[in-house]
Amino acid sequence: MQRWLICPGLPRSGTTFLFDQFATRNRQYFNVPEAKEVHWLEREPPAEVGSVYPNASDGKIFLDFSPGYSGYPERFKRNLEAVPKDGSVQFIVALRDPVEQAFAHYLHDVASHVVLDWAGDLRYPFFGQQQMMSYFVERAEILERIAEDYGNNALFLNFHNMFRDLGETAGRIAELIGVDTVTLQPERVGEGGWLPRFIYGGADGVDFIHDDAFYSLPARSLLLINGAASRFEGEISEEQAQRLIAQSTTWQRELSAHVVDAIATGVFDRTIASFSALLGEDIAAYRASVLRAKQPPLPNELADMLLSSASLTERLRWGRWLGTLDK
Repeated sequence: MQRWLICPGLPRSGTTFLFDQFATRNRQYFNVPEAKEVHWLEREPPAEVGSVYPNASDGKIFLDFSPGYSGYPERFKRNLEAVPKDGSVQFIVALRDPVEQAFAHYLHDVASHVVLDWAGDLRYPFFGQQQMMSYFVERAEILERIAEDYGNNALFLNFHNMFRDLGETAGRIAELIGVDTVTLQPERVGEGGWLPRFIYGGADGVDFIHDDAFYSLPARSLLLINGAASRFEGEISEEQAQRLIAQSTTWQRELSAHVVDAIATGVFDRTIASFSALLGEDIAAYRASVLRAKQPPLPNELADMLLSSASLTERLRWGRWLGTLDK
């Protein structure tokens, strides 16, 4: 009998961390697919296991970590009808406050997908119709169904505290899958994304500050600050640069306390109650009152190339000295 461990989400809630830990430090228990998101339940006709799981063994548990399952609850509900309830299939679900999760998912998509296509349309408002359909997803019913149908074969983890005591989290996972120990090693897991930043050098070049350092951008060059996906291009026209910069102003940088509360009560009230019941604690208590995108990282190689010969402190000293000349 094949055994399966399915993780249907949530997106941006630590599922990649768990998958990586299982695939590396606990590989003795698992059949690890070539890619994280297998979507095994949606493969029709059923694919051959060997085509997705190299060197698979029926003595190990097959991993299917596909957060996209929970993004389409009705389709996932239909797929679950054919899933055995005899203990051969188990679930692990990482839950996160849904307002925070929606905004984190949005920021991830802007940085990882939207901003990469400079020839396309980068307009991507958080409250656009398409975006609201993607991020304001009601998952309560399908997760309650998993809890009811699979009982002790479903484990619900709280994203907000599952990293604080990895020993306890590992113990709960080990109990779920019936092994003595599961190893989880602490690694940096970001709770939220950043918003990419465009800077244009214009006709004469421009100086700018980023992360408390002073940089100089050459004339007619365009810089996208976006972590490992940062990009520097020379000889960019004013028209092209301003188009990209203007479109990037549609990106949502912050959700005020009023907006956060409106989303929580107007969109996710049922979800928050359901998640809290599944966890046995109020998940909304972990949510910040204001949600704000982080500053995007500038890679070292670009930082070294653009770093100004004068430090920010020196520039401020010059400004103070120049100010005395006006008196």
